[in-house]
Amino acid sequence: MLANASDIIVILDQQGTFCYVSPSAERILGYSPQEAVNHHLSTFVHEDDVQVVLQTLLRSLAEPGLSQPPVRYRVRHRNGDWNLLEAVTTNLLDDPSVRGVVVNCHDITAHEQAESWLRYHALYDPLTALPNRRALAERVQSLLDREQLDFALLLLDVDRFKLVNSSHGHGTGDRLLQMIARRLVSALPQQGMVARLGGDEFVVLVEQVRQLETAEAVTQRVHAALSDPFTIDEMEIFASASVGVVFSRTGPGKPAYRHAEELLRDADIAMYRAKTLRQSQSVVFDPSMRDRAVARLQLENQLWRAIERGELEPYYQPIICLATGEVKAFEALIRWHHPQRGLISPAEFVPIAEESGVISQIGEWVLEMTCRHLRYWNSGLRAGRPITVAVNLSVQQLAQPNLAQHMRSICVREEIDPSWIGFEITESMMLDREDTIAATLAEFRELGFRLSIDDFGTGYSSLSRLHQLPIDTLKIDRAFVAPIESDGRNVAIARTILALAESLNMNVVAEGIETSAQARELRALGCQYGQGYWFSPPVSGSGVASLLNHRFNLVEGIAAPPISRLGAAPDYPDYGDYRQDYSENCEDCEDCEDYRDDFAEDYSDYPVNSQAP
Repeated sequence: MLANASDIIVILDQQGTFCYVSPSAERILGYSPQEAVNHHLSTFVHEDDVQVVLQTLLRSLAEPGLSQPPVRYRVRHRNGDWNLLEAVTTNLLDDPSVRGVVVNCHDITAHEQAESWLRYHALYDPLTALPNRRALAERVQSLLDREQLDFALLLLDVDRFKLVNSSHGHGTGDRLLQMIARRLVSALPQQGMVARLGGDEFVVLVEQVRQLETAEAVTQRVHAALSDPFTIDEMEIFASASVGVVFSRTGPGKPAYRHAEELLRDADIAMYRAKTLRQSQSVVFDPSMRDRAVARLQLENQLWRAIERGELEPYYQPIICLATGEVKAFEALIRWHHPQRGLISPAEFVPIAEESGVISQIGEWVLEMTCRHLRYWNSGLRAGRPITVAVNLSVQQLAQPNLAQHMRSICVREEIDPSWIGFEITESMMLDREDTIAATLAEFRELGFRLSIDDFGTGYSSLSRLHQLPIDTLKIDRAFVAPIESDGRNVAIARTILALAESLNMNVVAEGIETSAQARELRALGCQYGQGYWFSPPVSGSGVASLLNHRFNLVEGIAAPPISRLGAAPDYPDYGDYRQDYSENCEDCEDCEDYRDDFAEDYSDYPVNSQAP
């Protein structure tokens, strides 16, 4: 029974020499009892642990009959490894049947290895072997608790890392992260640590920072460490990082933080601010950023409910034929009538919608509303001369499977011809997944939709691929239109784009026309279409009716007479006017019955009346 026991039982004399060793020692440690008997315990115990064992033996000798608290020590296995034993020592020298000090040893090597493995993986990132978020938080918290307040956190997010994964695979992305980790460690000062938070985010903890210049020097070293290309499988990959910097206190002797998570939160806020600038930028946190982040989160939460509350409204900006002045199309835009803040600029809420994912829901709603408007316009006011509307697509929408078929199903449900709808993508979207997006665009074209590239000239699309894409229209970015009257270089750029489009049998729309001189110059260059505030700002759906049959004058803008005999469109009240009027008198205008009744009465013959809140 003793041979199969999970414990080793030994009996020592007063000097620590083995008098008896149980047979189980051979199975657990590889030694037969005969090999151990008459040897001193120091023969087998690790030299660093001998003192602990001897002290336990002395206490046992002083306390006959009492079991000592368990102690742990290492014992050499026959194969040279070290096993960890937990032992309870009892002095039974006075027991005639024993006459020795009994030590019951339990082998806990496997248990300790499992615990060590769990501890390691609880504190270290398995991919890079760097400390993880928990280990970093514990280190930062210990510095705060000891009031060692002179330190800074640098939170790094690798720019465009998703592009590496999508282009070269996750295996290459993982190897890149490992190489970045090594470079960051090499750039770290002696006092500090590098941790990986997860994904493509790292943190550099810099201790003993007494001034901003020290943190800036470390930040520069971080950027420099990433500046050289990374070579993976004979392929060069360039990487940069956006960095948010936060200090542990705002002034001498004034701690700014009590908890580690507070620093990580604010470093994250500063990092996201850096990402809004451009690649490879650093931003030092200040408290006003936190206020903006909280306001942004509140706006995001409200945006999710904006559609069902009837706060969003499509607006349309006309696209004019520069040769005839006739309205040829519209671009659908979005406006948010916030119940407290009033009209919120798309420049503020569209980026939030894209980051939160609600942009897909909004984009689908815009298409539905556009289809309903189009059905009304093209069946009446523009019967026989159908108008088209361009709807913007986001990167998130393009990533959706079966997007083209889904958009077609909306057109079928709303009973409109897909050729009345155009979709716009920006030139920069082509960078991330060019092949996938090209396949999606081809499917759109096969289903009868029109396609445009917006902001052309500002991105980095491959001109060698442009002729392979099913694009109908290039839209010259407003950055080239605004100075076209005085800057010969912009004239040359516009002429080049026009020549390129002509060779590819594409139309061209110039965006951002604000003066008659710009319109005339673009017409003289051969540009077919123009769009901008010189002709008309974006208008609500009810305002479109008054524009459909106007011929615009390149000198006088909108003040030209109608070109058809259909007569003026009914002067529908503006949806925004209603919201403004009732929001001043009713805190919950979307539930105001008077508002609903008045809106419905005035829009009784308007086809999107059912969409009024």
